[in-house]
Amino acid sequence: MSDDNSDASKQINLQENSKRMRTRIGPKKAARIAAGEDRKKGGKSSSASEDPKKSSKKGQTRTDKTGRAIKSAQKGIASRKLALETLLKIEKDGAYANLCLKAAFEKSALSEQDRAFVTALVQGVLRNQSMIDHELTKVSKEPLAKMPSLLRNLLRMAVFQLSNMSETPEHAVLDTSNQLARALGHEGLVRYTNGVLRGYLRGRQAEDNKVFEIDIDDANSLGIKYSLPVWLIERWKAYYGKKVMLDLLEWSKKEPPLTVRVSEVNVEPQTMLDIMNKNGFA
Repeated sequence: MSDDNSDASKQINLQENSKRMRTRIGPKKAARIAAGEDRKKGGKSSSASEDPKKSSKKGQTRTDKTGRAIKSAQKGIASRKLALETLLKIEKDGAYANLCLKAAFEKSALSEQDRAFVTALVQGVLRNQSMIDHELTKVSKEPLAKMPSLLRNLLRMAVFQLSNMSETPEHAVLDTSNQLARALGHEGLVRYTNGVLRGYLRGRQAEDNKVFEIDIDDANSLGIKYSLPVWLIERWKAYYGKKVMLDLLEWSKKEPPLTVRVSEVNVEPQTMLDIMNKNGFA
């Protein structure tokens, strides 16, 4: 009899404790606990009925986007690194740009698009070097001649991109330039690179819509604008006169046209032209 009373007493106590727990926790919190969704105040909870497949797809999408962004950044660094190495070799050895680029591409695994970017970057810096150096002297405390070759050409590449490659965002140019400075140099180069480029951007905004003024009778001024040796400009003027000299200077800034030479042993020129027209090359 005493055992029955004891069991009954225990059951009553359990029921009372259960009531207290439900009263203390509350029905909403109890439901969240049951669903495994207890959260701090102000936090967000996920729906207990959310489809795990959809959740997995969302996570995979975020991972894919992150992976593509990382690969794109790595490609951007690789192409700019190759361009910088090519400019360093040209400056150090006095080598021809086309031969340096050909040798560099033979050792690289860059895509055709990235190779085209490297070519445009290297040739663009070389064609506009005097003007680029003129802009850098405005914002650099260190004279260009006293800079390490690595830093000098890195800044030239960045300024050319900022002034001539508008499809590349400014922040991307600064970021890749800083990464290159860190990878090939040290933190001091990173800070200096970042400071000079930000100074260049501030100066460009302040001088917006201003055109570089030149004196067509001053060979030094023309040399800066067209990035050609002063002696060559003076010789053209002496031989051909001012008008032809200015025409030659304008022509020197144009990108050379693409020329295709056809081997008539394999195909007739008109047939080749038709093929190119059909594929959107002409």
